[in-house]
Amino acid sequence: CLLWDVKVKKLIRKFARGETVRTSTDGRWLASALLSRWAESMKLSIWDSETCELFRTIERPVPLTDFAFSPESDRILTPVNGRIIEWQIDSGVVCFEGEKSDKSYASVAYSPDGRYRFATVEVPKGVDDEVDHYWKGGNINTGREWPIKDYRLPSYNGGERWFFFPEGNRFIDLKTGLAVRMVLSGEWIRTLPKYRIPGGEAGL
Repeated sequence: CLLWDVKVKKLIRKFARGETVRTSTDGRWLASALLSRWAESMKLSIWDSETCELFRTIERPVPLTDFAFSPESDRILTPVNGRIIEWQIDSGVVCFEGEKSDKSYASVAYSPDGRYRFATVEVPKGVDDEVDHYWKGGNINTGREWPIKDYRLPSYNGGERWFFFPEGNRFIDLKTGLAVRMVLSGEWIRTLPKYRIPGGEAGL
């Protein structure tokens, strides 16, 4: 992954091969890490996007499979060794640590309005290394888990992604033909239309 200054057409930074790089919502931060369940340890690097200087490194002797910036760009969420851990970027202090799960977490996210944390739990299917991913989450302010349980998400090589509406109360379910669902209940609202493109179909 390469970072360029498009105004002056200059290469700013070259990240390590295979690293995932993401930007914070306000554009202040970059974060990079090797996401692999088979890695021996995690190294999450946070960079100042203006200077491209390394601001902070978060390390643990366990693999990292995902990370997400909060909508306010002041925190970063990670699944670590069966726990969901949230870090303050400025101080590097852990500000939330969930109860340990007997199953591995695969991915994490925030709702766009910043009210909820999301995570998926890996449940083995009993066939080779295949797993199902089930949705969990909680209210950031109260810490209470949602009533939604056992909502299975589609997985693409272990890396499913959420697509939320801006207000944070609805999401698009890629598993069932672009269905729009309520966040807290998983209730179906409607299915988005499709349009034809050369070689197939795509959703609006």
